[in-house]
Amino acid sequence: MRKILLITFFTSIIISMQLHAIDVESLFNLSSNGDIVYYNSDNIDNSEYAQAENLKYDLQKQGYNVYSIVIADILPKEGNEFIALVSSLHGDKMLIFNGDKEEFSYLTDRHGKNSAIDLENFYDRKNEVGIIKYYILNENGQDRDIYMYMFRIDGSSVKFIADISFYKEINSMKSSVITQMNNVFEDIDGDGIYEMLVESREKIVGRSDRVEYQIYKLSKSKGRYECIMSSWLEESPVDLSKYFEKNITK
Repeated sequence: MRKILLITFFTSIIISMQLHAIDVESLFNLSSNGDIVYYNSDNIDNSEYAQAENLKYDLQKQGYNVYSIVIADILPKEGNEFIALVSSLHGDKMLIFNGDKEEFSYLTDRHGKNSAIDLENFYDRKNEVGIIKYYILNENGQDRDIYMYMFRIDGSSVKFIADISFYKEINSMKSSVITQMNNVFEDIDGDGIYEMLVESREKIVGRSDRVEYQIYKLSKSKGRYECIMSSWLEESPVDLSKYFEKNITK
């Protein structure tokens, strides 16, 4: 499985994130029992809902356990897409359909208790870019782990760009350790192409947070984001907190 340089920098360190940047409980607010929902839309279409029900039934017949089906407009094609989050013997999987046609699928090597997506949009040189964040949750009643797969929508194509250990919560009788990752897209050099900024935050009860930053530039030729700056490697401190504070208040 291809991974951007982000993974190389943290072979043994879980990437972390501001705790207030995303509500983990709200992210997994669906029951994992085949819920059908609209994403950021008040326009509920009964015929689309019926299509989603048929899709769920078809996937179940194929042997999938359907966590949920999300109806959202993510591709420059007529109508909404149906994003199916499922699990199988081979691992959890995300499938994207437009009507009856499968447009994209991605099989992971992970088996979770639930999964979820988050969608984000920004503009590169006046062209809208979509980002899909696909999360897989595992928990055992005490500890919790969330893995994230990130995809970039370029026109009608969906491209995998990263897989990241997004959240880790370890609770013991002595202390609680939480690591979480946050990323935002900002054009920090003014060239019209948005960089991906990463903030890593580790929280341990009774200690100050440890925060580090990285900057990733999109390589058009390679189709992925590559690290161009890491505060782990810089001699002087690097502080990108203003970009994350701006993102939180949007």
